[in-house]
Amino acid sequence: IDKAKFSIYPNPVTDILTISFDEMTSGKIDVLDEIGKEISSTEVLYQDTALLNFSNLASGIYVLKITIGNQMFTEKVIKY
Repeated sequence: IDKAKFSIYPNPVTDILTISFDEMTSGKIDVLDEIGKEISSTEVLYQDTALLNFSNLASGIYVLKITIGNQMFTEKVIKY
């Protein structure tokens, strides 16, 4: 899977962040704060969509670390 195979929206996010995969995927999604501290971790088990709740997080910049197989992707997410 490469970067083009998933999309993240809405970004900036206020409540629910959607990660939509182009194919059924298993992996892990970690949410990190600006200094790299893990806020949450979500297992994705053969899904094409993952929903992350950002409503209880403070406004700021977060990093999603998406691990699929032996590949890792990072994406910045802004929380309003």
